[in-house]
Amino acid sequence: MTEGTNTKSSSAALKPSDFVHLHNHTFHSVLDGLTKINDLVDKVKELGMEAAAVTDHGTMSGILDYYKTAKKRELSRLSELKLMWRLVLDLIAIQAKISSVFT
Repeated sequence: MTEGTNTKSSSAALKPSDFVHLHNHTFHSVLDGLTKINDLVDKVKELGMEAAAVTDHGTMSGILDYYKTAKKRELSRLSELKLMWRLVLDLIAIQAKISSVFT
């Protein structure tokens, strides 16, 4: 084979383990998700995936449960907190006000 040639067929089918769902909301995401953590982990394992992410809005309250459940079932754990931009801007403004008081 020549250098730089791909040895795999370009039409090779992807396996479920090649896919990681990076955007899942659980019931901890107020008004945005209904999925129970056990159900999410069950479905990911059923589909043959090796990992999944939880991206709840404005809270980390489900992360520990997700971590423990996924670890017990040998699933890679990814988690992320998604804050609404308004909340982020409010926190920045509060931090600026606190900083100005103490300087």
